[in-house]
Amino acid sequence: DNHNHNHNHNFDLVVHTAGPFQGKVNTPNGVLDACVSKGVPYIDVCDDYCTAMAAKAKFSTKAVESGTPCIVSTGCWPGVSSLMAKQLVAKSLEAYPSLQPEDLAVDFGFFTAGSGGAGSTLLVATFLILAEEALTIVNGRRKPVDAMKEYSRINFGQIVGNKDIAHLNLLETASVHDVLGVGNVKSLFGTAPGFWNTLLGLMAQLPSSLLANEEIMSKLAIFSLPIVRVVDFFAGATNAMRCDVYSQREPSLQATALYA
Repeated sequence: DNHNHNHNHNFDLVVHTAGPFQGKVNTPNGVLDACVSKGVPYIDVCDDYCTAMAAKAKFSTKAVESGTPCIVSTGCWPGVSSLMAKQLVAKSLEAYPSLQPEDLAVDFGFFTAGSGGAGSTLLVATFLILAEEALTIVNGRRKPVDAMKEYSRINFGQIVGNKDIAHLNLLETASVHDVLGVGNVKSLFGTAPGFWNTLLGLMAQLPSSLLANEEIMSKLAIFSLPIVRVVDFFAGATNAMRCDVYSQREPSLQATALYA
């Protein structure tokens, strides 16, 4: 706003949570653009790898030149989950000096009861992610697998217990490989009650052109929200994350971080 250009600097920090961030590679991020131009520190909760990488590619040099700190992909996951992985990887390499990052495996597990207390935005994001094959890293190579197909039973500690979770295309998989150099990474996700998992699995069978249509998915999310709220009432809005670091070269290494 040109009339108020003197007041543009009255911000200490801008926190951008207006998702969904899926499929926004070519969509202008006006908030980030404005922050970098005005030198206002920026944080977002972008949980889409391609969108986050596009933002870095487009604004990194500009941000450095204007001295603007910008942190993308924070929040609970991918934020806290990435920090869990980073700490475990650092501790593991410290404890086993013979190991390199490519010798390590990082497994992420995520569990949400009902919606985890989130609104329609998270539902839209989940629906949009179902359109994508889930990335896994196997021996340093990218290997896509079907989303929400094969389930594993994972323990999330005393509060949450054992839950069934399956592959989902989450940002952490790529970033832990790209940034930390970890050789094997996968991210699994599940919800409760069980029919939610079944529903997501069935939705993943829909044509990806339909799933990637944000307008349709937003309408579906708004339609789903009252149902989700009822489920939340009975299931309780629970969030849990688990991160495991291990290595085939060093069977005694078993590091786990848990948030529930």
